[in-house]
Parts: sequence; C-alpha cells; structure tokens
Amino acid sequence: MFFIQDNKSSNGAHRAFRLEFYNEAQQLGGSVEKQLRTDAEQYLDKLMKGHNDLMKVSVILEQPAQKELSYLYQARVSVYEKPHEISVIARQVTPDGALKEALDAIEHQVHARRARYCRFSSR
Repeated sequence: MFFIQDNKSSNGAHRAFRLEFYNEAQQLGGSVEKQLRTDAEQYLDKLMKGHNDLMKVSVILEQPAQKELSYLYQARVSVYEKPHEISVIARQVTPDGALKEALDAIEHQVHARRARYCRFSSR
C-alpha cells in the first residue's frame, strides 16, 4: 500500500516536513500499518521539535521474498535534510522492530549532523 501524508500530522497539526509512508509488506493488516505510521510520525515530530532542517522523510516497510533470511522485515528510512540526504536500512524479525531500529539510526545521524553544523557555524 502506498500512502503519502502531506505536511499534516494525524491529529491535523501542521508539520514542517513532508512524510511519505510506503508499506510493501503484504501480510501487515491495516491496523498494524496505521500504528506503524503513527509511531513513525510521533518519532519524527519529536526529532523535529525546535528544528526546521528536515524537508521530507520517506519510510518504506518491506518483507523480502526469501523466507530463509534471519530477518522477516526491512525498514528503509530516508531523510532529506537541507542540503543532504541521510538513508538507513534496518532488518528485524518484526516490522515495528525494523522501523524503530531505522528511526533510531536516523535520529543518531541527524543529531550528529546538527552538532557538526553547530560547531561549524559558531566559528
């Protein structure tokens, strides 16, 4: 399923970035997908609090075809940050585990980039 959420959060508030959410894992039901999308929204809204550097975030949940893999789900998260792009892939046995791991990695990289920018701009 393909879903684009423009610059509004699920509660209708305006957001500074555009969120694209794609679910390519066929076995996930609508309620699970909705919860994962809401979790991603809340996580990213928290990351953006007090900042306006993210332009667009793309979240893609996948379930690879090979059943013998040690993971069942893969989450790809890409953040388009002025003027760069940060992308991560996380693999876990659950969709929420893959999403959380990917979002944690994105958060770490965004914080690191913000810290480098702060040091650079204060010179």
